[in-house]
Amino acid sequence: DYTPQQLNALYPLVKTLTEWFAIPKQIVSDPLDFNQKHLTFSGIVGHHQLRPDKTDLHQGFDWNLLLKSIQ
Repeated sequence: DYTPQQLNALYPLVKTLTEWFAIPKQIVSDPLDFNQKHLTFSGIVGHHQLRPDKTDLHQGFDWNLLLKSIQ
């Protein structure tokens, strides 16, 4: 699980990056899924969604809370 300190640092960072680089504030339909189609997705993705050898996010990561926190 992630600590409150980690999440409190993550949300403003993601919000800033999405605004600075004009990244759409959306996630893939299945955030735990690895799929090559994510390479062309316009939105927020994790390493694990782009490469099968990456496991940077715990399955318990709340993607919907991330979206709510960056609006």
